[in-house]
Amino acid sequence: MPGMGGYGFGQYEFNDMENAIIAKTAGRAKVWGIISIVIGALYLLSSLFFFLSPGLLANLAPGIGGIVVGITFVGVGNSLSSIVQTQGNDIEHMMAAMQKLGTAFMTQIIVLIVQVVLAIILMMIVFLFLAAMVAAGGP
Repeated sequence: MPGMGGYGFGQYEFNDMENAIIAKTAGRAKVWGIISIVIGALYLLSSLFFFLSPGLLANLAPGIGGIVVGITFVGVGNSLSSIVQTQGNDIEHMMAAMQKLGTAFMTQIIVLIVQVVLAIILMMIVFLFLAAMVAAGGP
């Protein structure tokens, strides 16, 4: 269509106030992503010591999940930053950032569901193990 961007979005350039809001949001998305990556890495690292305490193996799923979620939010922040740093394609960049934000939220939802399912399975295994010990006359 005439007057439309490459993906069918209209042309618009955000003003300085709008860019400041977008830049602040980009920074916060990146910070959240970095925090998630660091916490995920710590969980993942702690799970490597499962031979000292088998319960630490339960940190594996939250560790991987935190890293994946963190990476997606850093991507959101980078996409939002591109809106502020470029001229002439603000709407296209905003739509790409919104697409990544939707992906980041969906990733976080899926990771949470997987973590809850794994926690339930782990609790069931522990319960069955303890029940077997009691039935066998153990402690």
